[in-house]
Amino acid sequence: MTPAPVPAPSRPALAGWLPLLGGLVWVGGAVAGWEIARRAGWSAGELVIAGSVWLLVLLVAARQWVRDLFGPVFVYEVVRVGRRPSTFIFRWLYIGGILVLLGILYFAWSEAMARAGYRGRIPADELRKFATLYFEVVAVVQLVVLVLLTPGYVAGTI
Repeated sequence: MTPAPVPAPSRPALAGWLPLLGGLVWVGGAVAGWEIARRAGWSAGELVIAGSVWLLVLLVAARQWVRDLFGPVFVYEVVRVGRRPSTFIFRWLYIGGILVLLGILYFAWSEAMARAGYRGRIPADELRKFATLYFEVVAVVQLVVLVLLTPGYVAGTI
């Protein structure tokens, strides 16, 4: 006696439109949220927090769509690589390196501010210059780390 064939899982007709519909709802919500925030007079920081929360809502709502987009092997590989001890070690080393870099830049900058005669309150323009310097240095460091680590991670997956 042969077993009965297992029917293929059926997808509702609306399933093909769900990602597009979800994207439109999300964009519409973002535009509505922006308009509400603009009328309420929110600061830039409040807008960034609200936008981050809205992006998190998108990611949580679209997680199944992302799984379907990249396939089950991608999800498995992301979880497997993320749980390796070496991944944790590299992450902590990277965070530590960025914090050490921040400390070095801050102490050099504060020494330069003291030599320039600033005591107590520092003008906003000088703070902006420090933030710009830190961003530029971190961006270069991230580019170098990306260029050095990408071949190793890609070779490991092949």
